[in-house]
Amino acid sequence: MKRFFRAVLILVPLSIQTGIAMPATAAESRHDGRGATPARGELSRKEKSLEDVRRQIKQEKQAVRKITQKELSILTELERINISLAGKKEILRKASMELENAQMKLLAASAEIGRLENE
Repeated sequence: MKRFFRAVLILVPLSIQTGIAMPATAAESRHDGRGATPARGELSRKEKSLEDVRRQIKQEKQAVRKITQKELSILTELERINISLAGKKEILRKASMELENAQMKLLAASAEIGRLENE
């Protein structure tokens, strides 16, 4: 009797998810309504099929977890790269301004040299 209740506790939630109707009583589980008992082979096939579905669901959940972890890792790496790039852009901007100032000083010095040579 305990085995029957364990089976019902395990199979009822699955029957709700899969849409497979479960018998209401122990007597109904042994008979198909015409007085015949279901074949053990059919029951074994259904149990195996159910285990296959459970295994597949478990594998899919693991795959989703791995993909989610990979996505988080990629997003973290992209954020790190973005911060690094922003810092390098700032360094480049400062260097560009310094170069522009140096070019202006060079032009001014060249102009001064030309003026002094002409005197």
